[in-house]
Amino acid sequence: MVGPSGRWEAMTSWLPPEPTSLGLLSALVSAPEPAASSTASPNPAVLAVLWLGAAILLGGTIGWCLRRVAAAPEGQDDSPEETARADLRSLSDTSRRMILALEETEICRIAVEEGVRLANAEVGAFVSRSLDGLTISEATDPTAFSTATLQSGLLVEVMNSGRPASAVTADDPAVAEPPKALAAVPVTVASGVAGAILVLRAADRPFSRDEVEALALLAPVTGAALVTVRAQSRSLHEHDVDKTTQLHNRRRLQIDLQHLDADVPVAFAVLRVDLDVVGATGRSLRDTADRIASQVRRSDTVYRYGNDEFAILMPHTDQGEAERVAERVISKMNDRAAMAIGLVAQPQLDRAALTRSAHDALAAAWGAEHPLVIAADSVADPTGNGAR
Repeated sequence: MVGPSGRWEAMTSWLPPEPTSLGLLSALVSAPEPAASSTASPNPAVLAVLWLGAAILLGGTIGWCLRRVAAAPEGQDDSPEETARADLRSLSDTSRRMILALEETEICRIAVEEGVRLANAEVGAFVSRSLDGLTISEATDPTAFSTATLQSGLLVEVMNSGRPASAVTADDPAVAEPPKALAAVPVTVASGVAGAILVLRAADRPFSRDEVEALALLAPVTGAALVTVRAQSRSLHEHDVDKTTQLHNRRRLQIDLQHLDADVPVAFAVLRVDLDVVGATGRSLRDTADRIASQVRRSDTVYRYGNDEFAILMPHTDQGEAERVAERVISKMNDRAAMAIGLVAQPQLDRAALTRSAHDALAAAWGAEHPLVIAADSVADPTGNGAR
């Protein structure tokens, strides 16, 4: 609502008490996030919280729908029972879709679309919170919202208070073309308020209490879904990263190879490092990994391939460019006797041949005068540089 000063007022004065089921779900979402699993499988504890949250949300939704039926005026066009059933089906489907979502952006998109429908809004957005302020991250119509980082206005007050709010405003910084009627509800995770669902429509149609209460039903399950996907993301990251070097590991390499387009040129290098020589120089394995990673391009990925082996995957790369990357790594390592590189370049990806050919070249390079050997079946680059 808008007070005499024209500023936002929190809806605590006119919103009904939060349903017990929603309060319980909010407590679940605000509980500490379970530790990430050491495997790539879904975290059972986090999934249990989300499924329980969905069940509790369903209970709160049923109660809300029944209240709408009881409070519906006689003589209205749509049957209140039919409207309540439609809302219940839609919210149940929304909960299921969020449970199955694998990315934060997908969860936010679902929340925005359903928020627009529940509140009878024209457009909606998900507002993300960061150290710099608030930013519109997902929107049904991005042109309806400001692209600037928000430091004031309704959303800031909603984030700070943790309570829904609604108003008609002519100067809110979140709105690209005021005046508009706005409604916003905060989305909470373990660390606090992570964002908000914001909806807009014409200024001559202020949002009602029922519409904002309907919008608020989305917030707890959205928060629970975000908790789940973040925990899963941490789990997958830890499973794909070598703890000593903080590089991707061999398992991640196999996944990345599977996702490469077979029709694009690719280069692959395997590096072997003499750990005794590296240790004698006072450098750690992490320092060695950092030296290698500092010489590749942004499009390349470095992996800890084995105890004393590293790998570099170079998509969209011909033999000439791959050689230049390898030579930079050799130069950075300083002591050529401490390493060897086997390199292969293919115009089309053959995953089995890629790693086999690179290892054959590595075996030939170990102890050779020059530490770089290019595989015999590697395809020369257009500049005419032959195999070494």
